[in-house]
Amino acid sequence: MQSQESGCSKLPTLDLGELGVQHTGEPSQQEWQRVTRQLDRALSDVGCAYLTGHGVPDDQVKEAFSSAIAFFKAERDFKMRWVVPDEGNVGYIAMSSEKYSDEGKELHEGFLFKQGSYDHEKEAPPFMTAVTPLAQLVHALSRRLMTSLALSLS
Repeated sequence: MQSQESGCSKLPTLDLGELGVQHTGEPSQQEWQRVTRQLDRALSDVGCAYLTGHGVPDDQVKEAFSSAIAFFKAERDFKMRWVVPDEGNVGYIAMSSEKYSDEGKELHEGFLFKQGSYDHEKEAPPFMTAVTPLAQLVHALSRRLMTSLALSLS
């Protein structure tokens, strides 16, 4: 059996530098240009890139995953306290509650949330204390990345 070699031999690594969320100030114009140029090249040539210097702490990601895993391992009755209402799109999606084709129900469970989805009127699920700060960081990072992508199109 012959092995096939892809056209991509190396995944490009892009250091976000001043665009990382650990930097609260506005990045310099030179930094915007550098990251935009490198991101455009990586996405045009390979289609993806490994991002470094993004500023999202590994321990925060691990904490969010650990708390989400604990939630999904909990008893069904506990999770059903946050079930998605018929007219809503925020909350717990129980195992086999969704059906995307006539072949049967989907074997997954999930949790849909959005910014501000749990205010003082609703009790937040336990993992939200870890997930919310991570979601805020990722949102800030995605805004900077989308700005860079927009700059690459002009």
